Amino acid sequence: MARAKSVKLSDIAEQAGVSAATVSNALSGNKGVSESIRTKIAGIAEQMGYQAKAKHAAHENKVFNIGVVIAERFLGRETSFYWTLYHELTQAAQRATCIIMFEVLSSDNEKNHVMPLFAREDQVDGVIILGQLDKQYIESMKRDISLPMLCLDFYLEDMHMDSVISENFYGMYQMTNYLIDRGHRKIFFVGTVLSNCSITDRYFGYKKALLENGIHEEESWVIPDRDMQSGTIDVKLPDDMPTAYVCNCDLTACDVVMALQDKGFRVPEDISVVGFDNFCYERYRDVDITTYEVNIKRMAKMSIERISHRIRHNELRPTKESLQIAMGHMIVKSSVQAIEV
Repeated sequence: MARAKSVKLSDIAEQAGVSAATVSNALSGNKGVSESIRTKIAGIAEQMGYQAKAKHAAHENKVFNIGVVIAERFLGRETSFYWTLYHELTQAAQRATCIIMFEVLSSDNEKNHVMPLFAREDQVDGVIILGQLDKQYIESMKRDISLPMLCLDFYLEDMHMDSVISENFYGMYQMTNYLIDRGHRKIFFVGTVLSNCSITDRYFGYKKALLENGIHEEESWVIPDRDMQSGTIDVKLPDDMPTAYVCNCDLTACDVVMALQDKGFRVPEDISVVGFDNFCYERYRDVDITTYEVNIKRMAKMSIERISHRIRHNELRPTKESLQIAMGHMIVKSSVQAIEV
């Protein structure tokens, strides 16, 4: 008989000719597995000497192992928005008596649908996906990983998953109205629409503000800021300048300010700029951009509370989309100047 600690769900799945998710459902008593398959899996597990691992005992002690996976394209050498959000997750997890296991997903593993190691080795009770991954990869995760999962800082329609996001739509609506209230009418949006749900929602918040104020948006008013695949930011400003730029994030806003200065424009005397996130990057500390502050602490707290609830009550996933929104607020700095109407 194999030693209990050497037997993984994947070992049983291979012997039974089913997926690891089916094995997990069968041994946990979850629905969706026929009695014949459940009996077969139970017999193989007993024969191989499989025993529930320490993580199952953790349910009784209310100590959960939570895996956090993020694509490598979201991380750089310097401090970033996602590094800060991850730090807040660890703080929230500690207060909730949870343990975080962190894994960076390479572009090759995402492309080839290689699951996180902590999930393959049956080391966690639930998974938080930090930042939007490829939809097909997430579909593979749902199929192969029989654990509660939560999407943090993004959501996907028709995926039946818990999600926690910032108030992207209303936040950008508020930022755009702030510019309009100060006399601006020719306002350009900087962001690659459809590259992720946050930028897309922020664009529609911008668009709503324009429509409500009778401002006709020209096609040239939307300027891409990043590569759809790599996420690399590279802003190219047009020759026809607006009076204001509304940027999908502060990093892009900082790049826009630098590009404007290189062209001889002053901010805000010549052109106003607003951003989103209220996150200051090291190399741009002299840029003071009016922005919408994302409540990172609240997002982290909501995420840990939600996935802990799923684990504690043995609830795999919601039957429909479960979206929680963390409200932020506008931070007025010095990058906007009112103009005469």
